[in-house]
Amino acid sequence: MTQRTSALRFTTMQLRAIMDNVPDALSLTDAEGRFLLVNPMACSLLQSEPEFIVGRTIGELLDPETAQRIRSTVAEVITSGEASTTEELLAVAGQERVLLTTRTPLKDESGTVIGLVTLSRDITERNLAEMELRVERERLTLAADVSGLAVLDYHPCNGSLISNDELQRFFKIPSDEITLDRLVAAVHPDDRALFRAILEGTAGDIPTEQTNLRLLAGGDRQCWFTAASRVISTGSYDEDGTRVLTVIYDVTETNNAAIALRQSYASLQRAERLARVGSWTIDPETEMLYLSDTLCEMNQIPNGSALSVADLAQATTPRISHVSIARSATVWKTARPIWSMSSISHPTAAVSAPRSAASRSMTQTAS
Repeated sequence: MTQRTSALRFTTMQLRAIMDNVPDALSLTDAEGRFLLVNPMACSLLQSEPEFIVGRTIGELLDPETAQRIRSTVAEVITSGEASTTEELLAVAGQERVLLTTRTPLKDESGTVIGLVTLSRDITERNLAEMELRVERERLTLAADVSGLAVLDYHPCNGSLISNDELQRFFKIPSDEITLDRLVAAVHPDDRALFRAILEGTAGDIPTEQTNLRLLAGGDRQCWFTAASRVISTGSYDEDGTRVLTVIYDVTETNNAAIALRQSYASLQRAERLARVGSWTIDPETEMLYLSDTLCEMNQIPNGSALSVADLAQATTPRISHVSIARSATVWKTARPIWSMSSISHPTAAVSAPRSAASRSMTQTAS
């Protein structure tokens, strides 16, 4: 008898040690709903001492509306004999808390429910974090849709991928078929290593934002895009809390325009050489003149030179008057073309015409 009493006492001590150290609220009630055992976290939620709680029902401890809601859930568990997990709202110290509560029926040898074991976990902060995450995702989706960005959210731990509609459209891959390998295979072979490093967040210090990658679009059409990624630590999505967020932007039109501009400039240079026509460009901010290669050759000036108005007037042959060069300055300030004939010993035709808001040009024709 003494041994059994000691064993029961030891078991009771173990149970009490477990209950007191569980981070969740744990309680035991009988079939009528009277509390038999409560741990410190349960006392904290009920805002009472254990001596006051034990022997009382939930209706004696909480407001009528909350008590009635809990009694309904308890009745369902007792009737069904099955455990139930629900989210519940409970006012604690003037603040509304969200509890994830599991109620498990305690049965006797005949299967009759004689009580309930209730475990409640405060998930208020988790719910708020999930809500903030949803809001941020909605903002990201809106920003991506408005700006035409393709977005990929990659979880390295489990290999899962989340993509938006623009990424699926650009790569022409259905959402349920998108994998890192499929995306990498869609780009030019020479760009695949860099693109994979970007998607996996291992590109390091490579300035990927300034790198144009090529997409295998098929046919004669050439598509270009830029891609940049950031490694984000969240601590909630997978075991090591790491995600890689990649943003992709279609720069095909921009890149094609840049290529066309370079080709036009090359054609202009060839035309200048054939016609022996030189030109210079004025920087509106510094008022320095940048000379074309042909103009430099015509006047024996080093290629790539940037001269002031006075320097150019002295360096060119035949000499271009300060008035002619001043007309060029007037052009970039007014954006109106001026045609003139310079009054120097060798006939030199000069025309100033606006190029853009950032630069204006003027030409010199060899005699």
